[in-house]
Amino acid sequence: MGPADLPARTRRKSRRPTLARIAAALLVFASLLAGSFTSATAAGAVGHVDAVDAVDAASSVHIVAAGDFGTTADAGSVLDRIADLAPDAAFAVGDLSYNNAPESDWCAFVTSRLGAGLPFELLSGNHESDGLNGSIGAFTSCLPNKLAGLVGSYGREYYVDLPAGKPVMRVINTSAGLHFPDGTWNYAKGDAHYNWAATAIDSARAAGISWVMVNNHYPCLGVAAYACVMPADFYGLLQDRRVDLVVDGHDHTYMRTHQLAGSNAACPRIPRVGFDADCVADSDNSYVAGRGTVFATVGTGGRALRQINLADPDLPNFAAWSGANVNPSYGVLDLVATERQLTANFEAAGAGSFADSFTITRPVRPSPSAASVFVPVAPTRVLDTRPAQGGTGSLAPAEQRVMSVAAATARGGGGPVVPQGALAVAVNLTVPNPPARGHLRVMPGDAASLTDASAVNFRAGESIANGQTARIAADRTLKLYNGAAAEVDAVVDVTGYFLPVSAATAPQLSGGLFTAVEPARVYDSAAASGLTPPGASTRVDLAAAVPPGATAAAYNLTVVGPAGAGHLRVHPAGSPLPATSTLNFAAWDRIANGGSVQVGADRRLEVYNASQVPVRFLVDVTGYYGSATGGVFHAIDPTRVLDTRSVSGGGGPLAAAAEATIPVGAAQSDPTAPAVPAGSVAAEFNATAVRAGGAGHLRMWPGGQPRPGTSMVNWPRPGYTRANAGTVGIGPGPNPTVDIYNGTGSALEVLIDVNGFYQPHSHGPQPAFSQ
Repeated sequence: MGPADLPARTRRKSRRPTLARIAAALLVFASLLAGSFTSATAAGAVGHVDAVDAVDAASSVHIVAAGDFGTTADAGSVLDRIADLAPDAAFAVGDLSYNNAPESDWCAFVTSRLGAGLPFELLSGNHESDGLNGSIGAFTSCLPNKLAGLVGSYGREYYVDLPAGKPVMRVINTSAGLHFPDGTWNYAKGDAHYNWAATAIDSARAAGISWVMVNNHYPCLGVAAYACVMPADFYGLLQDRRVDLVVDGHDHTYMRTHQLAGSNAACPRIPRVGFDADCVADSDNSYVAGRGTVFATVGTGGRALRQINLADPDLPNFAAWSGANVNPSYGVLDLVATERQLTANFEAAGAGSFADSFTITRPVRPSPSAASVFVPVAPTRVLDTRPAQGGTGSLAPAEQRVMSVAAATARGGGGPVVPQGALAVAVNLTVPNPPARGHLRVMPGDAASLTDASAVNFRAGESIANGQTARIAADRTLKLYNGAAAEVDAVVDVTGYFLPVSAATAPQLSGGLFTAVEPARVYDSAAASGLTPPGASTRVDLAAAVPPGATAAAYNLTVVGPAGAGHLRVHPAGSPLPATSTLNFAAWDRIANGGSVQVGADRRLEVYNASQVPVRFLVDVTGYYGSATGGVFHAIDPTRVLDTRSVSGGGGPLAAAAEATIPVGAAQSDPTAPAVPAGSVAAEFNATAVRAGGAGHLRMWPGGQPRPGTSMVNWPRPGYTRANAGTVGIGPGPNPTVDIYNGTGSALEVLIDVNGFYQPHSHGPQPAFSQ
């Protein structure tokens, strides 16, 4: 909606669910998932979305919220409307009586319309925080909390999980900016109130609660009487943590923003005054969870309404508004939350006719693939975008290109590589000589939305490769996304694929089960036969970590300080030298690449030096395929389980020479999105070191185990952002974890993504994993 558009509104009274309304809601939700929902109201208007979500009727909650009441006839109409809606709870977000009569008089005014049973939960405004119009302590005495499990100081700073027992929403009530007898609660970063709020948000995410709503009397954004009165640090916290919905009062209007997102490169902070288009995450009123925050001022509880300033520079931030001069209406924000959807409607009271609606939907993630086993193949090229190599051209900036892994490139013979029915592939992804820095992302060819997980990060002029285990679509395709500001080329080589257990032959089944081992260094040129000369091969014996009968190994190959640029090729000992590269390096680089590779019957690999200089390389083994007691693989869409960057909601960088235990059971940004389930023995990870402060390395190993002497990600100088993938065991215990170590002399930002996990093979029907 343009900033000068005035929304045309029509109002329909809410009714409680009927079978017809539930059926209608199912149709609406289906259209939302398909991305095809459009409003049937006039252009620029927001139609009414019935407050029904049939996705998960077994666990849902219905609440309302508003502030700035008083004892006027309009306030009485708002309370009557709340009674009509019959929510599970109502939240009053401050400024209650607006008079100096006994607080009990206003409490009686409320209960005379709502009855004594409905939980009418209070939060202080500036009129009762310091005695201007009563005391919040007295109000909470006559309208006490009626919700189970409340944590904190009722009326001032508290939260409650709803519904009790199986919560889908945490409602956090804060008093940022209010003055109490003990002083002003500033919520300055690091103070007790800020830390309380941050912990309340973070613990809700960690507990897998779908929705986080924050009520705070003072707003920031607005187009009525007040400039931003919300403390700056608190405003930043809401953005950093991507709170789903923030409800305020104070300004006697209704003002609701688009879904806004700060704390990212394009929009570091949503402006406190004015508008930045880069901060609008979504503007169509059908929002996707995790992409930003909706801010709603609902100061429509009964106090005289204020005018909307249609010339306010903040106006483009807003999707809907109502005030004394624009469709004046008192009322409440009516919310229904289930695990997958938060539905909001402004419900007008009395003669008001304004309506506003929006939804926030948590997409249903694809379930993990069926149990599968690894089938190694000789490294085979399935994509090379370079026209000189027969390709169709570079990937444009932000291009999404779907590619097949079914057959080799024409120059590679065009023969079959990955059979019908395969669920995932092991690939080596190379970006040759990119003109600008950036990253590529990899996901199934039919992925409905872009993953936020990068697969390979690169610098201008740096040819670089990274191995990946990636889920594929049913038509055996992957999707590549170019996250650089320039055209880049991509090369994809397949080193194996994963077949469903049900489709595997007996030899494939016995040879494709995975066993994790303690990360072990099995080869170092400096301690063995010396540097590998240009154009020569070195055979590497894996017998110290890989038993007889193994068909393939999960390994990490590292090059240390070569005097010139080049690449290494890895293949089973005794097999023909492939045309595909495994690890690309620059002069004086320290770089690693992990993956899974077929091994010969003698458990040896052959490493060929395709550079013009002698090369020192290291080989570490993290597991092997080919054991009757090994695990089966379940591929998932790339899922980020760690991002330490504060702008992404992380807890800050890993200190120099520090270790940390990382939970990998769910996505960091969405704890309801599972990653590695309990009981897993290993997982496929992609780890990224971001803008390193000095040369160094990152180690990763099973949680709770001793730190190994092997590294996972390496880089040669400060300023590097570098990724590497690998198969890593999971620590014992009910909560899946890995440990990481920062092998540098400075703090390090770290990202970890999961592409799949291994579970013990039951030799029977495989379990289903809930989403």
